[in-house]
Amino acid sequence: MADMFRRVLHACRKCLGPVLQGKDGFVCAVCDAADARVEDICGCGISAGEGGRKNLGFRCIPNPERGPASPAAVVIAFGAGLQADRGGPEP
Repeated sequence: MADMFRRVLHACRKCLGPVLQGKDGFVCAVCDAADARVEDICGCGISAGEGGRKNLGFRCIPNPERGPASPAAVVIAFGAGLQADRGGPEP
């Protein structure tokens, strides 16, 4: 039987692809980056500093300008981009 995955509101920090959740954790649908914790592969977990202790404030949000020029359902935002509504249905 094939593994079942569902799309979550996160984008891969390596390739910006959609992140999927399966029974064993999270995986990027494009580059196959995988981890048990979504924060370890998505844009929300981007950090810096010694040991990666400083959170840089990036967040995965639904694409507020989705269209032909920017078809991704979820984008990684910083600063003003965080004003976008995080509510609503998953992509």
